[in-house]
Amino acid sequence: MPLVAAEANQMLTTEATRLAYLSIHTADPGATGANEAAVARQALAWGTASAGSITAGQLSYTPPAGSYSYGGYWSALTGGTFLGSFQFLDGSSNPVTKTVATGDTLKVTAKLTETLA
Repeated sequence: MPLVAAEANQMLTTEATRLAYLSIHTADPGATGANEAAVARQALAWGTASAGSITAGQLSYTPPAGSYSYGGYWSALTGGTFLGSFQFLDGSSNPVTKTVATGDTLKVTAKLTETLA
């Protein structure tokens, strides 16, 4: 059921407080957070929800050389509970895998959206 904007924004704001840390993954993390890259998780700094959407500030990772295709939400910097994931998308919202060389920076922005009534 689509929500009115005020309710969607409140729901997103509440959920964003739970999605505290972001990991990157070499493949689909499934329901457990599998395929997590050997790079530290980073804290998410969420903006203000508006029009059924909330975005976190861009994060920069310097992971080992390889390919990365998912971000994962966690409750803690280490250990913690895996809360979900998203697939990396290009500018046209198509799934994309990012390949990085040693020393490259991978920039990731997390966004949550809700369908509005």
